[in-house]
Amino acid sequence: MCLVTPQATLDKAETIRRAALAPAEPSSQDRQVASQAVLMTVEARADIQQMQRDELTEKAQDEESSEVEKDSGNERLEADKKAQAEQQQEDVEQNNAGADVQVLNERLSRIQAQILEISQIDDKVNSKVNLLDVAT
Repeated sequence: MCLVTPQATLDKAETIRRAALAPAEPSSQDRQVASQAVLMTVEARADIQQMQRDELTEKAQDEESSEVEKDSGNERLEADKKAQAEQQQEDVEQNNAGADVQVLNERLSRIQAQILEISQIDDKVNSKVNLLDVAT
């Protein structure tokens, strides 16, 4: 069984985007594929960031567990309060990162819509140019 990692997805998406935009005059389908690859890139980067946050959280919890075992009485309460404050800060940061990803996804969707519209216009212009060539 092949395990797909966010980094592998990121690398693949970047390769797809470069390949789609490689022609001197990419077709509308090439531009659509490239925009989908950009979306894959954004999602893979978000996944990578989430994995990094999870690793940091796990490490902090492991360190906290070690410290709590060593502490006693009031020291243990202080460590718990500190851990809660850090967790709250981390939650805020995760929420902010999630909001940033959502904003980027919304922007990307708008860009994709614009690319599609441009592609359709480009296709119409090319078809009219072809009709002119045939007519002359």
